[in-house]
Amino acid sequence: MGSVYAFLTHIYSSLTEKKDRRTTTLFFIGIIGLTLYRILVLFQPHLSLFYDEAYYYHWSLTPDLGYYSKPPFIAWLIATTTYLVGHSVVGVKLAAPILYSASGYVIYLSGQRIASRSVGIISAVVFLSATVIGFNSVFITTDAPLIFFWSLSIYLFIISIQSNRTVHWIALGLSVGGGMLSKYTMAALPLSLFLFLLINPNQRTKLTSYKPWLAALIAGAIFSLNLWWNSENHWVTFAHTSEISQQDKSGFNLAGFFEFLAGQIFVIGPVWFFLALRLLKNRKDNLSSCKTEFDWLTQMLLFSTLVILVIIALQAITSRAYINWAAPWVVGCSLLIGIYACNVNITKYLRIGLTAHLLLLSAFYHWPVLLDTLQVEPSRKNNPYQRLAGWDGVGMQLAPTLDQHPDHILASDSRHLLAYVGFHVKPGEGEFARWNPDGGDIRDHYDLKYNFRRHRDTNQGFIFISKHPIEPDQRSKFDIVHALEPITENVFKDKQHRVYTYRLQGFNGYE
Repeated sequence: MGSVYAFLTHIYSSLTEKKDRRTTTLFFIGIIGLTLYRILVLFQPHLSLFYDEAYYYHWSLTPDLGYYSKPPFIAWLIATTTYLVGHSVVGVKLAAPILYSASGYVIYLSGQRIASRSVGIISAVVFLSATVIGFNSVFITTDAPLIFFWSLSIYLFIISIQSNRTVHWIALGLSVGGGMLSKYTMAALPLSLFLFLLINPNQRTKLTSYKPWLAALIAGAIFSLNLWWNSENHWVTFAHTSEISQQDKSGFNLAGFFEFLAGQIFVIGPVWFFLALRLLKNRKDNLSSCKTEFDWLTQMLLFSTLVILVIIALQAITSRAYINWAAPWVVGCSLLIGIYACNVNITKYLRIGLTAHLLLLSAFYHWPVLLDTLQVEPSRKNNPYQRLAGWDGVGMQLAPTLDQHPDHILASDSRHLLAYVGFHVKPGEGEFARWNPDGGDIRDHYDLKYNFRRHRDTNQGFIFISKHPIEPDQRSKFDIVHALEPITENVFKDKQHRVYTYRLQGFNGYE
C-alpha cells in the first residue's frame, strides 16, 4: 500500500498547477488503479454479503420492474454482474466499485467543462476519496446507480444548457429516469435543477422552451414503469418507504436532526467537510468560476448540493433519516471544492485529505487483517464485519440436508435467514417459502412473492430454519414436522449463530 500512496502523492503534488499530458495520464492511471484495488478488496474472505446485498441478490434472480422496498435498477445490476462473473460474493458486489469510479470520471468531465482539467481532476479525486464513496465501493447498494445517474445528469444538464440541443435534453431525461429507477431520492435533483432555472434570471428563458419539459416527460415515462409495477403490487414500495422514514410518527426530532448533520462529516470525510465550510464562508470569492462565462454553474452546483441536504434534514427533524440518504450531495460538493481550488491555494489540504481519507478507508477494508497483525482477538465489539461473519459456515452445515431432500424448499419465518443462508446454501436459486400468517401485513420481498400460501393443499416439503424453536401453533399447520439437529456456528468468542432446523411437509393453511 505504501507504493500506492506514494504514487497518489505524485499526482496531487501538481494538482493546482497547469495540467500537462503527463499529469492527466497519471490521473487516469490512478483512477484505474484505485478501481482495480477496490475490486481486489472484494476477494477478501471477511467481505461476505451484508443482509441487504443478499436480499437484493434474490431480487435479481427474477428481474422485474419493481421490488418490495426499492426500484428495480439494483436488481438489474446484480443480475448483469452475476451473469458475467458467476453467482459469488464478488459477482454480487462487482458493480459497486465500477459505478463509483465511473461517477468519478463523469465528475472529471463536468469539472473540465466548467473550468479546466485541473478542476476536473481535483473534483474527481475529492469524490473518489470521500468516505461514503470508499465505504460503499465494497458494498452494492442502491446508492451506486443513484450516484452514477446523479453525476451523469449534472454533466448532461451542463451540456444541455450550453448547447441547447434537443438530443442533449433527451439524454438528460434518460439519465434522470435511470436515477429514478435506482432510488426515489433522485427526485431531489430535477427539483433542484428546476429551481435553479426558475431563480437564475439568465437561464429562466429555458423554461419557455419545450426541451427541458421534454426531458422531464422522458424521465417521467421511464419512472412510470415502476409506478405501474407498484399499482399492481399494492403500492408496497411507497408504503415501505413511508414506514422506514416513520412518516406516521411525525414530530420534533432535534436529536435526530443533529445526528444527521454530524453524520455528513463521515459521509464526505472530515478534511473535505472542512474545505466545504471554508468555501461557503466567502462563497462569492471562493466559488467564482475559473471561466467567467460559466459562473452560473457554481449556482447550479450549490442548488444540487443544498436542496437534497435541506430535504433530508427536514425529514430528520420531523421523523427519521439515515445519514446516507443525502449522499448525492457529495457530487456537487466535490465539484465546488474543485472550483475552490482553482481560486485559492489549498494544495496542503488536498494532500492531507487524500492521504488521510484513503488510509482510513484502507484500514477499514483490511481491518480483520490488522487485528490479526496486532494479535488482537476479533469480537463483536472490535470487528466492523461481525454482522457478515459466519453465515457461510451456516450454509455449509445446512447444505447436506438440502442435498438429501432436493425437492424441498428452503423456508423460514426470518427474512434475514432467508437472505443470508439462502445465498450461501443455494446460490443461483430463488425459490423460498416465507412464514407470515398475516395476509394484510406484507413485510418483505419473500413475503410478497414466496408466502407459504402458495403451497396450501399440496404435499410440498420444506427445510424450515428459524432463530428459535418452532411454535406449537406452527406445528399444527403441517402434516409432518421432523426436528433436525440445530446448527451452531461459532463466529467469535462472544458471538455465535444458532439456527433451528426442521423438515416440514404438507402445509394445511394458516387458518
